[in-house]
Amino acid sequence: MVSVCRLWRNEMKNSIRFHIFLPVGLLLVLFPVMTWLLFGAISERYVISVAAKELDSLLIDTDQMIQNTEQAAEEELAGTEADERQLEKERSKRLLSALKSYMKDSTNQADMMVFNTKLKRTYPKQEEEDKLTELENGIRNLIENSPPEGGKSIPAKLNAGGEEYIVVIREGTGEGNVRAKYLAAYAAVLDEKQLLVMAGRMVFFITALLAVCAAAAVWTVSGSISRPVKRLCRRAEEIGNGCFERETGVYPVREINALHLSMEQMAGELEQSDRLQKEFFQNVSHELRTPLMSVCGYAQGIQCGVFKGEEMEKAASVIMSESLRMKELVDGILMISRIDSREQNLCMEEICLGEFIEESLEKLNGLTVGRKTEIHLDKEEQEIMIEADGSLLFQAFYNVAANAVRYAEKEVWVRLKEPGTVIVEDDGPGIAPEDRDRIFERFYRGKSGNHGIGLTIAKSSLEYMGGSIEVENREKGARFILKLPGTIS
Repeated sequence: MVSVCRLWRNEMKNSIRFHIFLPVGLLLVLFPVMTWLLFGAISERYVISVAAKELDSLLIDTDQMIQNTEQAAEEELAGTEADERQLEKERSKRLLSALKSYMKDSTNQADMMVFNTKLKRTYPKQEEEDKLTELENGIRNLIENSPPEGGKSIPAKLNAGGEEYIVVIREGTGEGNVRAKYLAAYAAVLDEKQLLVMAGRMVFFITALLAVCAAAAVWTVSGSISRPVKRLCRRAEEIGNGCFERETGVYPVREINALHLSMEQMAGELEQSDRLQKEFFQNVSHELRTPLMSVCGYAQGIQCGVFKGEEMEKAASVIMSESLRMKELVDGILMISRIDSREQNLCMEEICLGEFIEESLEKLNGLTVGRKTEIHLDKEEQEIMIEADGSLLFQAFYNVAANAVRYAEKEVWVRLKEPGTVIVEDDGPGIAPEDRDRIFERFYRGKSGNHGIGLTIAKSSLEYMGGSIEVENREKGARFILKLPGTIS
């Protein structure tokens, strides 16, 4: 049981489904946690910003009150013999009175605490707000340890009575013992943490639930991808084992369906290749069997003394001709094999096409003996220069021309056209409709055919050099068009 579980785990770990699900699953796990943390951080910043906004509004009004009370005190004492100390006390008195009136009618959530020069609280009075004692002590310590610079302090946080406050201190004017020396504006940070915690938990559970649902959806979707891939893997194994029977069906994912179609196309091509390979061996066996039987029969006759005199010479001639026939067949097969495996060496050289065809036709004259067939060459006055492999070019032209001589009744025409085109025509019966699509197949022989590889060699040789060959019927006879590569202008 343990080994089975371990095997399943290893198989799942390496599956496409696991590789799709793992990163998405990790993101889905992190998503609720990150949402919870971000929600908490943003909520905390929000409640602090609300408190700071209320505090800024109070400080603006306080600064305006300080200016107004100072101006009113100076106007009232103008023209009197009041000294600077009396002026400071009057300013402080007016400011404290204005502040009390303002705070009484204010709807601002921020509040104010006033201290005299000796850091004794003068507003609100002790008996009115005894619950502020802890906050008062915190503000007093803040003034003592970090006195306001330039008349005001930077916002500071204080914890008092289980609540959190933001405090900003303003320093009033006057050097003597004045009642409104320090004005401490403070605003409570909204005590909504419990609510935020509950809301954060709700957000966490909701996102976690959505993540689970999304994970299930991802697992299902990844399965819909991995299952067809597994089917295609099994199909590939079947093809590898020689099962080329077509599999029908459509896959829902476009890319996987395209892969399925490509694999079925590959299976069809492999089936055709397998069939051609079997036909190839059958045809080679058949083509070699007939001359080998002749060679063996005549060799045994010579060995046993059956043939004497002229009969022995005839037997030797048959053995030689059949041996040459087998050599020609084997050489052709080896050439096709080298071309198919891209092992045939190319020796590209500059060739005068007219001279090359003339020399090749001289070697073809032996084929016309006894056939009453004439070969005509029609070439242009201007020489056509090409770059090609002489050996492959000869094989291509020789096999096409030999095929034309074999089927011609009286005449074969070889025409040279620019750029680098050789046209071979005959006046024979032409190509039968059933032979036209298979004429270049290996070992496919039409009526009066020879080995069935001559035109295959021609096509393979030309395409290996970058050329091509086409075939069509004339009004009487067939026409082969050889388009040669590397024409030199």
